[in-house]
Amino acid sequence: DLHFSLSHTDGVVCVAVSDLPIGVDVEAVKDIRPVLADKILTEREKAIMESMPTEQMGRFLLDAWVKNYAKLNLALKQVAGRNQRTVFVPADGLAGKEDKLHFDAKALYEFGLRYFDAFEKVRDEKKIFVEKSENDAVRSAMETL
Repeated sequence: DLHFSLSHTDGVVCVAVSDLPIGVDVEAVKDIRPVLADKILTEREKAIMESMPTEQMGRFLLDAWVKNYAKLNLALKQVAGRNQRTVFVPADGLAGKEDKLHFDAKALYEFGLRYFDAFEKVRDEKKIFVEKSENDAVRSAMETL
């Protein structure tokens, strides 16, 4: 079976494809909700955030996420190392937009090439993905991106 996940926000699209169940999420800073604090913040960081005005909480959560980026990348690399046909594709050296959250077009293209190269390394040559019909709704939506 072929599994995919699609997420989008403010002109950014993230797609993941795998032969295993998979999920992705991409969010604009303004969409980051304080309810995510339990998943992102330490107890100390939660206490700091609770003393802030609501309009500053989204930025604080994003900053906390970025601060822990190296730890997260290490954990993701370890997951990829333990699971067959799973890869970690780094974004090192890719340029971002002024919002410091999204890739610019050139970087996004390069990231796509990195993903393709990684997929090729773990691809099972014996497995053939069957082409979907031309009227497949998901395919049609993807082709218009």
